[in-house]
Amino acid sequence: MTYRLHGVTVASAIALPGVRRSTARGRPSIAISVDHLRPHVDQTVDFFHHWRIRGTRGRPWLSIGRRQGDYVLRFPDLADFDVSAAGDRIVCRPAPRLADATLRHLLLDQALPLALSRSGNLVLHASAVHIPGVGCAAFVGPTGSGKSTLATALGLLGCTVVTDDCLVVEAGTGAQRAVPGYPGLRLWRDAALGLGLERKATASVAHYTAKRRLASAVRFRSRPSPLAVLFVLGRRRRKGLPTLSRALASRDRLMALAPYTYLMDVEDRRQLLHMFRGLSTLVTGVPVVRLNVRDGRRRLLGTADEILALVRALSTR
Repeated sequence: MTYRLHGVTVASAIALPGVRRSTARGRPSIAISVDHLRPHVDQTVDFFHHWRIRGTRGRPWLSIGRRQGDYVLRFPDLADFDVSAAGDRIVCRPAPRLADATLRHLLLDQALPLALSRSGNLVLHASAVHIPGVGCAAFVGPTGSGKSTLATALGLLGCTVVTDDCLVVEAGTGAQRAVPGYPGLRLWRDAALGLGLERKATASVAHYTAKRRLASAVRFRSRPSPLAVLFVLGRRRRKGLPTLSRALASRDRLMALAPYTYLMDVEDRRQLLHMFRGLSTLVTGVPVVRLNVRDGRRRLLGTADEILALVRALSTR
């Protein structure tokens, strides 16, 4: 099956419900296969980088290693993903009886963004929406900072969602463009309740998380959108306090975005150089604003209104 997302054509042996199908002929940009037979654990991998998250008592959530010139992404007890050095091949090696939804989530939302970074793309940990008459507003930040929630809230106010959690930036002629991902959003239950979408966000993201997928109630964009502004999400403000924004000086923009850029190999100097060149080009033409939104699910649509007003004000300067 062939799909189109993040500006590339993907041929996948794993069905990807909800992802746009492609009728393109010729060689795909990325080929995805699955191997249930090869042993899940292979001690020949040279692991050089580990991601850890809260609540795991120091145990890696994801380990990245090298094996015979290619890369291995290991999610302990869940799956391995072998990724070619060029990012054009992914072999999925799920643990026995791993839920299909979990495998698709790890593939689409974890392994694929890292593979895209090896293909020469600038890939940000961001959600984005297209605002009619203005362009694209993107929200950059760590997991749990509210990127998907803000994108959903703006979608309910008439914007179209470009992507959720993985933003590929395309350097077009005279403009930086946000490339569409796949139609879908991932929301925590509190966010879905606050937006009145608890009955629409029912599909499970993965067996280990309470997040739910939302594929209706908002519209999704199918073509690139010129980037108008990048918001870097900071700490949420107390309930009742207004949303606070602060435009970053040019010297601070790049370093504010660097921690939220997908990068497969932190030891690859060429990839690091390519990443920083891409970020430098991006921040030269696109405003970067630090954004601290007010806390509380009852204020989500009000916060989205404030952001819309802010983006429109920035676009007239």
